[in-house]
Amino acid sequence: MDKINFDHINSCGNQRQNKSDCNELVDANTNAFHYYGRKAKAFVEQCRIDFAHELNVLPAELYFSESHIKQRILLINALILFADINDVFVSAFEPVKWLGHLKNLEKNKKIKIHWINTDGFGAINLSEFQKQTSLIKRTSFVSLSHANEYNGLLIPVKEIAKLCRQENTLFHLDIKPSIGKYKIDLENLNPDFASLDLSEYQGGRNSGIIYMNQKIKISDAVFHQLKSNLQLIENKDIFAICRLNNSMKEAKDNLETNYKSISAIKKYFIEQFYHHFKLKNIIADYHKEGIYSMITYFFPENKFGKFQPENLDIENIITQKIDYPFKKEKGTFIQFSFDANNTKAEIDNLVLTIKKLINKK
Repeated sequence: MDKINFDHINSCGNQRQNKSDCNELVDANTNAFHYYGRKAKAFVEQCRIDFAHELNVLPAELYFSESHIKQRILLINALILFADINDVFVSAFEPVKWLGHLKNLEKNKKIKIHWINTDGFGAINLSEFQKQTSLIKRTSFVSLSHANEYNGLLIPVKEIAKLCRQENTLFHLDIKPSIGKYKIDLENLNPDFASLDLSEYQGGRNSGIIYMNQKIKISDAVFHQLKSNLQLIENKDIFAICRLNNSMKEAKDNLETNYKSISAIKKYFIEQFYHHFKLKNIIADYHKEGIYSMITYFFPENKFGKFQPENLDIENIITQKIDYPFKKEKGTFIQFSFDANNTKAEIDNLVLTIKKLINKK
């Protein structure tokens, strides 16, 4: 019997819905799950080519993997093993799970954490950053998010990448927070490594991509060890990427429209908050670009009193209280998330609700 079409090369997990999704895209028998198959492999490779074009890199520089936090963990573990990395530079504004893993590694004497100096908003002073990294004479590792998850502040990627190369430091960029909101050109940004989460393209949760720059300044032996390790992980892991091509095309088609729409609603959002509460965005210059769908404000307790952020979920605007890395006075940091579909009326309603809560104090 000809079995040319019978499986999905790890393109989905062994769940009923995943089987159905895969069967729509790959002419396959949904009752048979194996690790090889020409049509399934061709589909995965086409996804790799499409993503490489979108990110302006070579297809051979991309590896499918798990989600972006697990990617960071995979990467640092591999660098410790193959590249003798002991010194890791990171900001306090990085995801808590990632920082937790680094602290565990430090506790077990695998690495030494060097905390990058930032201001209270997470902005990195480049001259201070260079001074910090220059103190380490052996190869070290910097891992930063393109935009910090507390307030959406973008880091100066190109400048950091340039300094890292000058100081014999490997640079990893997590583009999960910014992919789908900004045009990402990795060839131009020039990190050594990058990672992204496919869920940002509606491409499946717990799946992602690792990028490894072929121009990275490490020995050939270490390069091939890292490359082989990434390929091994790719071959062993399960990737829920069955609808990825369609999802990516849809995201690309909507990117420019959403970019303009969210930019306009963000501007109105900031104007209304500043007008009614005289609050600047947590970003030092509140007109500075950040993640358009996320803005964080601090409400000082001595001025606004206490109020529960869950009482602020107004229509389609989501709010949540967050524990900000640096807090110098009593109060509440509240993060607002919205999208291109939010309206001025919804923002006005949110402002009115906050005013009512404050007036009850």
